[in-house]
Amino acid sequence: MNLTSLQDLQTWLADKQIDSTLWGQLEGTKTIHHLWAEIVAGETVLQDNPPLRLVQAVEIIIYQGERILVEVAQEMEGGGMRPRHYPPSEKIKRGETYQQAAIRGLQEELHVSPTAVILHPETYRQHQQQIPSASYPGLDTRYHIHSITVEVAGLPPHDFTTTEASDHPHDPVTRHHWAWKNR
Repeated sequence: MNLTSLQDLQTWLADKQIDSTLWGQLEGTKTIHHLWAEIVAGETVLQDNPPLRLVQAVEIIIYQGERILVEVAQEMEGGGMRPRHYPPSEKIKRGETYQQAAIRGLQEELHVSPTAVILHPETYRQHQQQIPSASYPGLDTRYHIHSITVEVAGLPPHDFTTTEASDHPHDPVTRHHWAWKNR
């Protein structure tokens, strides 16, 4: 499918009877501008029939003894909170490998230097999941998830918060809240 402008996206959503008028107004949702930015950045592809948002993402598993690092919430522009309860994850951009996306995600969300990361390729797994989008209500999303365990030096041993450091100009997430949870 070839959308060339925000107007094309708005028309496509209307044709598919997907109401985007409350996107960005409901707690934890993003705007149509955010979706367009994901498409332009190569993080999201739209499928026409049935209408789906297709996303490739890497799930980054980090252990500390018997505990795993989980993003418990994201703080959005304007102060709204979006519950997460997932390990760190990052959308994979067009032309990027899952390993590159994992390193980029750790830099943006946890402020980790690539030299502090050891990837364990023997732990690599992948699966697909299709769910209603929390970010874009009414538009289902199919995630192709690449999962890998990594070691990261220097993370705090207790719950902590980080500021988003993405170079993505339309990223509505401003802070990440992290906790170590028992496996």
